[in-house]
Amino acid sequence: MKRFACSIVGCLLMLGVLYAPLYAQTVQRQNLPHGRRVPLPLPPPESESDNTKAYKDKIYQCKDDGKFSESSSPSIAVDEVLSAKDVSSRARIIYKPEPRFTEQARRNMTNGTVRLRLVLTADGKVADVRIIKGLADGLAENSIRAACGIQFTPALKDDRPISQSVMVEYGFYVGLGPFPHP
Repeated sequence: MKRFACSIVGCLLMLGVLYAPLYAQTVQRQNLPHGRRVPLPLPPPESESDNTKAYKDKIYQCKDDGKFSESSSPSIAVDEVLSAKDVSSRARIIYKPEPRFTEQARRNMTNGTVRLRLVLTADGKVADVRIIKGLADGLAENSIRAACGIQFTPALKDDRPISQSVMVEYGFYVGLGPFPHP
C-alpha cells in the first residue's frame, strides 16, 4: 500500500512538472508589493468571425481594420521595392506587435517559428505579406495580423522615402509565449 501511494504522488508531481509551463503561459502574473502575485485575466479570444486561412507563397494585403486578405498580385511593382543593401537608410521598425498564441495551438502544443517576407512601403504601410515558413493552428494567420500592425519609418534612397522588402520572424513555444525575433 505504501508503494502504491508513493507512485501516485510521483505521478502527480510529474504531471505538475509537465503542465506547469502551460499554466504559466495561460495565467500571466503581476508582481505586487510584499511579494504577492495575482493572476492577470487572459486577453479576449480571437474573433471567430474572421476565418481567413493563410497559405505559403500566397500574397496577403493588410486592411485598415487589422485583418488581411489574399491578393492575386503584389500591390507594389517589384522594381519599386528595394532590399536593405540597395537603400541608403534602412526602414526602422518602431513598434512590432506580438501575435497571440491560439487555444488550438496550445492544446496541440504547436512550437516553432513563423517567417514572413513583407514590404514596408514608402508611405508607411505594410503590404505584400508572404509566408516563407508557417505553422498550423492559426499561428501563421496571427503572425500576419501582428505584422500588419508594424509601425516604422520608411527606408530612404537619395533622401527620399522608398519601399523596402524585409523578413520578419515570430517564435512560438508552448509554455513560453510568442517571442518576436529581430
